[in-house]
Amino acid sequence: MPTATRADIHRAVAERAHQRGSHNTQDFAHLKQWLSTAEPDEVFWGLLQPFLKPNDDTSYDVQALSARLLLCLNPPCQVDLKILIQQIAAYNLSVEELPWYLAKQFGATQLLATLERLSAEIENARPSRLVVTFKYWIAGEWRQRADGLCR
Repeated sequence: MPTATRADIHRAVAERAHQRGSHNTQDFAHLKQWLSTAEPDEVFWGLLQPFLKPNDDTSYDVQALSARLLLCLNPPCQVDLKILIQQIAAYNLSVEELPWYLAKQFGATQLLATLERLSAEIENARPSRLVVTFKYWIAGEWRQRADGLCR
């Protein structure tokens, strides 16, 4: 069986999300099982795609399903946190799983510190909303809510 590429991963997740939304339990379990055997770096980049391209498919369902899979599979992030956040070109503010994944990867304290530094540097409205929203989603008992999504 050929190894899944990041393009294959993005395409499969987007197709499932378009067909049945982001909350289909059977689709999530199937994708999670399939991706658990794929190369972690390809999983990371394939699932991150909906957040990197503003003209790409950035529907809520595609982003929510991609971010939930990132959170639950937890592939290692090989990119500097600040650089990664700066590369996010499209983000639906209702997708809580992306900041949870980043907090799980880097630690909530480091994520908050990076967001503070970015907040001081950023002038346009979109990144500021992203920073405020990320802070909102990792406030309180985010880890319990995140763990509940992955059971």
